[in-house]
Amino acid sequence: MTRVVLRTLGPLIGAAAAVAAFGALGGLWGMIAGAGVFLAFSTLSEFYWRRGATREDIRRDLEDRVRNPPS
Repeated sequence: MTRVVLRTLGPLIGAAAAVAAFGALGGLWGMIAGAGVFLAFSTLSEFYWRRGATREDIRRDLEDRVRNPPS
């Protein structure tokens, strides 16, 4: 359960950290740093989830994404 929560919260925390990076640096460098921070948090949370997921978990996740596309 912890991995699922972290997978969900990772991009949200990344978004908050990206805004903080933009606020700290400002301008173009702030946008670049914010995008990098967001991508890093999102990628790491997904990597952490997949590392502990079974093949069945991954199959269910992909099936859920196919059956319930984002609106």
